[in-house]
Amino acid sequence: METTRLLYLDFLRFCLDETRGIPDGVGNINWADLKEFAKQQAIVGICWQGMSRLGDIKVNKPTDDDVLAWMALVQKTQKQNSKLNERTAFVSRTFLNEGFPNCILKGQGNALYYPDPSLRSSGDIDIWLDGSREKITHYVKTLCPTAEPIYLHIDFPAVKGATVEVHYMPSYVNNFWANRRLQRWFNEEKKRQMSHVVKPQTIPSEDAKGSKHASFTTPTDDFNLVFQLCHIMHHIFDEGIGLRQLIDYYYLLRHATDVDREELRHRLSSFGLRRFARAIMWIEHEQLGLPEEFLIDEPDEQAGRVVFDDILRGGNFGKFNDDYEHASKRRIYPRRAWMKLRHSMGLVRYFPGEALSEPFFRVWHFFWRLKNKG
Repeated sequence: METTRLLYLDFLRFCLDETRGIPDGVGNINWADLKEFAKQQAIVGICWQGMSRLGDIKVNKPTDDDVLAWMALVQKTQKQNSKLNERTAFVSRTFLNEGFPNCILKGQGNALYYPDPSLRSSGDIDIWLDGSREKITHYVKTLCPTAEPIYLHIDFPAVKGATVEVHYMPSYVNNFWANRRLQRWFNEEKKRQMSHVVKPQTIPSEDAKGSKHASFTTPTDDFNLVFQLCHIMHHIFDEGIGLRQLIDYYYLLRHATDVDREELRHRLSSFGLRRFARAIMWIEHEQLGLPEEFLIDEPDEQAGRVVFDDILRGGNFGKFNDDYEHASKRRIYPRRAWMKLRHSMGLVRYFPGEALSEPFFRVWHFFWRLKNKG
């Protein structure tokens, strides 16, 4: 299993960097098994980038059946991206017309960092609205009475063909003091982020003259560097994260300027992200092949290995990790709480501030949900 994992990672580095030559281990790759790995990690399009550069290799060339199976998945990914781009623009425009300036988080905005945006596996629509939690919740419940809010967002099951999460804030950390500083910064940045308009070229606008249909707001690079690092850490402690999110960050780091990366370095400690950032830098550099010039901090191999093993074991959002399965989906609350506590304590050596805060935040959030259920 370890040998197979090394083969896949070596091939993934080749897929991400067009300057790399075809890896020596390509002759030992089982293309059907690689496809399953890519599906688990939601990186089918990224692996296809590498397969399409293999050319007429002499050893272990993908068969016609292999190619057709991959192409079917890639075409499905591309169609999903086009549809979701349209729906994202529609959701953003609709909320704006209802009096809620907004910003699309992650998702279709992240795709714009990719060499070919249509090859990023799409997911939900996460939209950050400008407004109080009470106002946003009241509006959503008017349209979706059964929607239940949590601290970060409220689901909005009113858009056909898309899962929409309406955010009161972009993200959070478990450490109460670091989170207060983080939320203050998010509020300071809100107006700037909600005025940063992009126009993805992949949106098939039905109105040839109406370019407004093909636009929405996304965060700036300097904001994304902080926010997406928080997002990755939050999911490591909650339900898991996959390689897709690490590749999102890989392309973001390459796209950001030296000034953006330097700005992030000054904020890491304030938001409780320093050690975690170093763990992610080890993954980005050693496992995904990101050049040193794009790193934001010194890589931490010890912490990085722990996080990376968790990512490979769990797949996209921890769906294949039994610990996350029990922690997030079991109906018996004591069992669920125990699994989450055990997972957090396994990380306390590396990220003590976040790990020790997680059980207290979870208890606080339990009572918060009871109070805000209606």
